[in-house]
Amino acid sequence: MLAVQVELLTGRYVASEYNDRTKAEWPPHPARFYSALVATWAETGSPVEEAAALDFLATLPAPELHVPEIQRERDSSTFYVPVNDTSIVRTYQSNWQKMNAAWQQREEAREGLDRVTDGKERRKLEQSVQRSTKAIDQLRKTVAGFLTGGKVADSGLALLPDQRTKQARHFPSVSPDEPRFVLVWAEAGGMKPHLPALDRLLARVHRLGHSHSLVLIRRVEDPPAANWIPHEDGDTAIRWVSPGQRKALVEYHDLHCGVEPRVMPAVTIAYGRAEELIPEEESPESDLAGDFIIYERAGGPPVPVTRAVSLAETVHRALVKMAEPLPEGGVHPAVCGRDPNGKVTRDPHVLILPLPYVASQYADGTVMGVAFAIPRAVSEDGRIQILRALGQWERHGDAEDRMIKVHLGSRSPIELRRVLGKSDRYNLQPRTWCRASRTWVTATPVALDRNPKTLWARDAHAATQGERRAIRSIRQACERIGLPQPEQVSLERTAPLRGTEPVGSHPPFPGRGAGPRRVLVHAHLRFTELIRGPVVLGAGRFRGAGLFRPIREERRDRSPPEVGTS
Repeated sequence: MLAVQVELLTGRYVASEYNDRTKAEWPPHPARFYSALVATWAETGSPVEEAAALDFLATLPAPELHVPEIQRERDSSTFYVPVNDTSIVRTYQSNWQKMNAAWQQREEAREGLDRVTDGKERRKLEQSVQRSTKAIDQLRKTVAGFLTGGKVADSGLALLPDQRTKQARHFPSVSPDEPRFVLVWAEAGGMKPHLPALDRLLARVHRLGHSHSLVLIRRVEDPPAANWIPHEDGDTAIRWVSPGQRKALVEYHDLHCGVEPRVMPAVTIAYGRAEELIPEEESPESDLAGDFIIYERAGGPPVPVTRAVSLAETVHRALVKMAEPLPEGGVHPAVCGRDPNGKVTRDPHVLILPLPYVASQYADGTVMGVAFAIPRAVSEDGRIQILRALGQWERHGDAEDRMIKVHLGSRSPIELRRVLGKSDRYNLQPRTWCRASRTWVTATPVALDRNPKTLWARDAHAATQGERRAIRSIRQACERIGLPQPEQVSLERTAPLRGTEPVGSHPPFPGRGAGPRRVLVHAHLRFTELIRGPVVLGAGRFRGAGLFRPIREERRDRSPPEVGTS
């Protein structure tokens, strides 16, 4: 085992996300740690033993991390900083490089003239010699004029503070609960011969990320348990390195010389919180859990989140139409959701869940696909009937591409293609909607089972009473799908996540003539323990209303209002 502890001497970690300069990087990326080692190695004589240690370190798999929670994150204000102008050196070097390239091209053309006898080829080479000679002469004049014509002095004046232009810069930082974090390689066989060299190198590293991130780095023998681990089901992208990284960094530095814009070479690894990935089998699970058969939208008009329930109802009607009729008449309850008498069945049956694009920086609420969720409690016969109905539907569409088509009030059908294996789209992965979490937030509003009547009343007392009834209804809805009651329930009418829409933007549920209207609410649930989904609550849960997204507090766009914790 190899464990390296990084102590933040100022209590702060100042480093920006590689893809967003306004946000702080946390957890720290091991690739940044490796780059700091290489930079220190290169600045202090490039010892051969340390180079070997770095090369071997790059062959190890991505490390596990013990990272404390963030105590405070500083707002990333915009600062306008004078530019470190290197145009004098850069312009001079650039012209010399062009002149050397032209000279090399002329010499190669001259050597070709000595060998080539074909008239056409010789004319091309002669033209190349002429062009190169002309370019060399022009560049010589440019360089000479730059040095003797006063341009250096003029450019030098531009380096004075009052003459330099300013550029917007951001310095995001975080203050963790504990001023240290640990990188752990559980399997580090073969590293032992390199440990002395690695220790010498670690002792010389003084910063990680920005120069304000002063650090003390050393190996530790008894590291704390990792709370962030590499895992294929993780939902956080963290960078690590691959073999040959040290040489790649040296080559990149030779190109940008520490001045030009650059992107650090790295490999992106999926990480997740250990508590959310390891003990899932021990976490309470929704009775709706089972198989997720997902179809992605492959064509047709986009469907906004406000029409998700309408899409689910249309998909369900088409599925029932494709199902095999039973000998006694009708369709299997697992498909249609109704018993032989036409009443809503209490037995488990298929859920139609439109999956909107939410809870992301660029989320717009568009429905990216539809999941047919088959709870484990569905009978084997019912499961077969559901699968046969889907197969029949695909044969009516495009059997080769496993495509089904849905008409939702438009001339062009919505084309849905079955996802085989794991989708490369995060919102179309079952784990995105089912992973263990303590915090769950609505992507589509809950249609309350019971009408709280005065929920949004103007009178404060009446509104409080209505709120309590609504919260009680949601707590009971959790128990109805086999979950414990949440310790906290917050209600709101506004959009709780990026990409979601306020309650008022959604059409009434159910539609006209389909029963009494239900009150719609967005909800934020907090459980005392990790809960596995899917979590779909309320009267419209089998048609995509009340679909919750597992989420961490820091991933929300804003905090919910402090209401209804009783």
